[in-house]
Amino acid sequence: MFQIFSRPVVLAAVITVAAGNAVYAAENESASAPRDTILVVDASGSMWGQIDGVNKIVIARDVIEGLVRGLPDNQRLGLVAYGHRKKGDCDDIQTLADVGADRASMIAQIRTLTPMGMTPLTQSVQHAAETLNYTKNAATVILVSDGLETCDADPCALAKALAENGLDFTVHVIGFDVTEQERKGLACIAEETDGTFLAADNADELTAALARVAMVEPVAAPPAVTAELPAQTVALKATMLRNGPRVTMWPPRHGRVGRIRASALPAIKLAPETLPLRLRRLW
Repeated sequence: MFQIFSRPVVLAAVITVAAGNAVYAAENESASAPRDTILVVDASGSMWGQIDGVNKIVIARDVIEGLVRGLPDNQRLGLVAYGHRKKGDCDDIQTLADVGADRASMIAQIRTLTPMGMTPLTQSVQHAAETLNYTKNAATVILVSDGLETCDADPCALAKALAENGLDFTVHVIGFDVTEQERKGLACIAEETDGTFLAADNADELTAALARVAMVEPVAAPPAVTAELPAQTVALKATMLRNGPRVTMWPPRHGRVGRIRASALPAIKLAPETLPLRLRRLW
């Protein structure tokens, strides 16, 4: 049972059958709405390498263009690239298209990518996370890289920090034509943020991998409740509107969200400016 008032309130969590169903419906509504996403593309010098006689950058440009053309209209995507303007420059990171940018202009930017420099993937992921305001918004980064970090940084440590500090932050990683050792070095980024790592060794596999992590499938409507359900133990997070800044979370997040019994959920005082709220079930 959750009540929201127009004055400073105490929001208390009492898990009942009705509340469980309401939260379930809210969770499904939230899951069906695409999250803001930034695609980070490797345009370092190694992308001139070839697969079956075709440069990897050519394959990547074609596949990403196809992805952008096929995205649902309500899915907001941004584009970041690195290593495409200068040789030997670890600061060569650029936002090519803001989140929600016109698809035609994004495609035009994709076609301009010319491999040239280093692989500052750690700083690139951080740049994308900060662009998405990841501490206040649910956000996703998709990284496509054909190799490991070359700029003396630790992407795995960064991913852990972003997961701990973010509201609901995820990085999906696609290793494009990478070795087994490189796969291990890239997979940790996804693992630390509860994302997905996929390896792609050719154009078809890259297409399938991007579709898997970028395309949001519709969520089926929750079944009608025809019988009384047992009470549930859940964890909840309150935000301002959909994907808005976090107001509070039960239980508090320290690294990973831990499990807590419903009876232990505290009463939280909320100021008027935090309203209106949306509740999202974490499990």
